[in-house]
Amino acid sequence: MSDAWAMMRRYLSQPPTEKAWAGVCFLLEDAEEELCQAMMHYVSQHTQDWDASIRKPLYRWRQEHLQEKATKYDHLIKNWEQSIWDFGKKAGEKREIADLPSMNLIWCPAGTFQMGSPEDDKEAFEEEKPQHKVTLSWGFWIGETTITIEQWEKLVGDHHNLTRYSEGLHHYSKQHPIKEINWHEALACCNALSRHLGCEELFEIQGTDFRTRSTWKETNKGQQRLAAKGFRLPTEAEWEYAARAGDPSPRYHRLEEIAWYIENVGGGGRVYVHPQRVASKMPNAWGLYDTLGNVFEWCLDQKQRAYTTQDVRDPFFEAEPEMARVARGGSPDFGPETCRAAYRDAMVASYQNNKVGLRVLCPVPKPHEESYPHA
Repeated sequence: MSDAWAMMRRYLSQPPTEKAWAGVCFLLEDAEEELCQAMMHYVSQHTQDWDASIRKPLYRWRQEHLQEKATKYDHLIKNWEQSIWDFGKKAGEKREIADLPSMNLIWCPAGTFQMGSPEDDKEAFEEEKPQHKVTLSWGFWIGETTITIEQWEKLVGDHHNLTRYSEGLHHYSKQHPIKEINWHEALACCNALSRHLGCEELFEIQGTDFRTRSTWKETNKGQQRLAAKGFRLPTEAEWEYAARAGDPSPRYHRLEEIAWYIENVGGGGRVYVHPQRVASKMPNAWGLYDTLGNVFEWCLDQKQRAYTTQDVRDPFFEAEPEMARVARGGSPDFGPETCRAAYRDAMVASYQNNKVGLRVLCPVPKPHEESYPHA
């Protein structure tokens, strides 16, 4: 024990570098629980002037060990720069979630945009008007693609409809979007991703089959629940902001190049056709794929019948238990009129449909905020 303390003091007397910090963490990893607790307290008292980026992996490692996960520190020290809880540096920055297949997140900075369609847009529906200014107070990480079958199986497990897909999955690969999920199941997937990354689940899902009521957990109620650390669905405003990626036009490029819809998937008419592999069309300016077409995407809000003419900040329309939730983006059995950034649809929360999937979001409300608290 005395040798461990001597080595700890030697490491902490060195210049504050990643190498010295790695030595501290290896000592803690090998220590018995009681000694580890004492050392953690000592470390927190003697490293308060060390840069947060150096200390951060320790707190990530410690949190996972408290949850009885067998994550080794040497794995975390290699990946701390990829922590998705950090503030992004520029729009379109990409980060990978370790241990999840092809799971990338794209940074969307805080900002202001014009939401909805202008009066002179001949394709627009009345519910997309009036166009109005929306300000989003915090940046967020959002899925580069919708959740795929492979990612769903890793996070949630077998999907109850997978065996029915396309008469035995012969049209589908693991890189196709998950579909036929209701709003509650989408929230359950968000909870699963939060668990995977060692943070608190944001939602209470009532019922074992995810087909009942879902609510915010008590610890995440109030004004700041949208900024709570964890994964959720995007609000309608966040979704449109990310889909536009700074482009005020209805579509960010020629439709054939960016979206799967009824006219380019072989349907030939208003009959059911299948979604295609994710990321097989051109992304938008921030690197998001399939925001238009392929599958509709659940949003967090209940659908408002009409927009306001007023400027708004961080809009979110709280959903009543069985009211329709917003779905955005279009699908392969819909026409080009749905493949526009402003197009709005809505479906009942318990509705399972072969054209609806999800894209996850994680807010980061403050720049330079430490990802993990001091021990």
